[in-house]
Amino acid sequence: MGKYSNQEVLFGIESRDKKIAEYVYLKCFPGVRHNVLLNSGTNEDAKDVFNDAILIVYRKLEKKQIVLSCDFCSLIYSICKNVWLKALEKEEWGTDI
Repeated sequence: MGKYSNQEVLFGIESRDKKIAEYVYLKCFPGVRHNVLLNSGTNEDAKDVFNDAILIVYRKLEKKQIVLSCDFCSLIYSICKNVWLKALEKEEWGTDI
């Protein structure tokens, strides 16, 4: 598995490239899983949060709303953190936020 630039990763996500998807999963998911597990989550929760984050990136790419000024995994971690915090708030308050 090679190393891809941020632009290659963004283009790969936008074009649904399976090699890029595998690269992103292998590179970024372990940190996301670690964070979710440390914050009352399960491995399944981590997978759901990660998939939600990739979908958010994909939708933003479609709308040309992404300008990346950090490492791609940093973007994914940030999105995942926000998605997980919202999920925890929903659970705590029993509402759809």
